[in-house]
Amino acid sequence: MRPRFGKIDLAAIDVGHLTNLHHFSCRMEDVGGGATGRICELFDKAVFFRPDLVSLPRVMEISRHLEQVWMSEERVLYAPFLHQLGESQRPRLVSGFFAPESHNNLIRRWTAGQFCFVIPTGSSVMGLAGWTRSKKSLHLNLFLVAFDGTERRLGQSNQSVEGFFNVAFALPPTFGEGPVVLECSVEVHHEEDDHRPLGVLLSHAYVLVSDRTDEGTTTSLLPLAERTANLLEENLEFHSKDFALWIGLLNKLARRRTDSVEADFATVRGPHSAALQEWIAEHGQGYDTVLLQGIPFDLVPSSVATLRRLPNPPRTVVLPHFHGDDRFYYWRRYLESFEQADTTLLFSSMVADLIGPREKFTVVPGGGIRSEELGDLAAIMRFREVCATTAPFFLVLGRKTPSKGYEEVLRAHAALRENGIDVNLVLIGPDEDGAPVDGVGVYYLGMQPREVIRGALFECRGLVNMSRARALAS
Repeated sequence: MRPRFGKIDLAAIDVGHLTNLHHFSCRMEDVGGGATGRICELFDKAVFFRPDLVSLPRVMEISRHLEQVWMSEERVLYAPFLHQLGESQRPRLVSGFFAPESHNNLIRRWTAGQFCFVIPTGSSVMGLAGWTRSKKSLHLNLFLVAFDGTERRLGQSNQSVEGFFNVAFALPPTFGEGPVVLECSVEVHHEEDDHRPLGVLLSHAYVLVSDRTDEGTTTSLLPLAERTANLLEENLEFHSKDFALWIGLLNKLARRRTDSVEADFATVRGPHSAALQEWIAEHGQGYDTVLLQGIPFDLVPSSVATLRRLPNPPRTVVLPHFHGDDRFYYWRRYLESFEQADTTLLFSSMVADLIGPREKFTVVPGGGIRSEELGDLAAIMRFREVCATTAPFFLVLGRKTPSKGYEEVLRAHAALRENGIDVNLVLIGPDEDGAPVDGVGVYYLGMQPREVIRGALFECRGLVNMSRARALAS
């Protein structure tokens, strides 16, 4: 960029470390010690502004409302995939379930007020086991879903549950093609310092299925202990099978959210700085181009809006932090800001084709590395100079911090070695937690120049996508 501009300045919110809070919000810590502070010497001028914070009671209030909206959206979001889920011969979780938790060495899941299963055709009994703090009424409705998406109610049942419960419901015969969906609803409550609307704590869900043979009836038991991933991880199998459909559904879902829901999310997620927006309004017209690159989700939309209000706005380019297949990144206000800018940079041409007017997006190489740069012998030799591995290896690129999941990668690599697979592991990135990295066949190289990274990318057998939040198509 230097040859193209006479000066390059930086304006940023002074945040050092962000952590998620109540799903939708984030806690800002270590003001003054963030990435912008480490790179500010690269700029001709750098100005920093303190973030505007929201009180914790207000954050809790808004997060509880947003979680109710989020859960209510899931049934419609996953409806087009019911036929894929219905191909299984066991119950499958569809919507309304929070992430797995360990209780007394057993994996259980809290439900929301409404939760839904797909169950095998021919199921004669549905059983649920779990716990609730107070007496609640459990309502069940059974539907047959036709291939055109229409639903026909097959039956319903009501039963009270309290404390530890194990209840079974007789199901009417299910004939015809299409998946069978069991919708459940129950009163919700809130625990202290927990934003989630909690229904019941499930430990098992099972069906009794008639196989229609002389052998009689067989039993298929699905304890939730066998389903230890959250809903998004459970359903990644078909996100990738029909990527365009999934992106289209996320896009449509985001664009029909109400203004009040969008405003609530922007309020608690931030980061906000009225002082930064005032600075942009005062100085923005003095620049030829403003590149908006920032953490989601308020910085980009607010700054685009500020620049668009100027009499003579500069060229506005957005480089968003956007995980293209992750539901959490689809918000109407965020998507609209991409289209209001002069151009938005994305790394995936497929995502660019699907989320809005194609002419508003410019696709650039992911990670800043073009395919023709791979295979450079000089880069390969530079990598070999700093890493002594001769065996095949997997590569991890990114900050060494627990939130990136590198510890899980180390355990997975150790398991491969224990099973006789002679493969090494190379990690490259800044050391943020200071924890030692050891193990047979493990090489932690710390920060490395771009040339070494290019060599490692060419030499590795595979790149490990280690962030717990990282999507497949940013």
